[in-house]
Amino acid sequence: MLLEGEKLLKRVELLTRIIFVLLVVAGLVFGGTRVAGSIFVGGVLVVANFEILKRQINRAFGKRGKVPSKVGLFIKYYVRFLILAAIVLILIKKGIVHPIWLLVGLSSVMLGIMSVAIGEFVKIFLKGEG
Repeated sequence: MLLEGEKLLKRVELLTRIIFVLLVVAGLVFGGTRVAGSIFVGGVLVVANFEILKRQINRAFGKRGKVPSKVGLFIKYYVRFLILAAIVLILIKKGIVHPIWLLVGLSSVMLGIMSVAIGEFVKIFLKGEG
């Protein structure tokens, strides 16, 4: 049985992937292959980054009775972030992607999280629990 937080995470993941596909298709239809490719690369980077973060957090907090090292957790977090930033910088500097459309792709996880959060807020508001 999934906990409530795990259900929300699964919804975020599903919605993120749907948004990602819709953004790439819209980019292809309205902007061509360079736009769609830039959105695709940004989406792949951010989804991979999100999956790695999820795995790191599960490893750190998955062992009962063992408190994770804060320093190790933060170091891994910032190393992952710096690697992502370096990849984005290289892609932009080499002209492989368009910066604005890459940013649109990089926003797909954020859009998924916001959509689920708004949906949860509406459910709570409509039930009168808030």
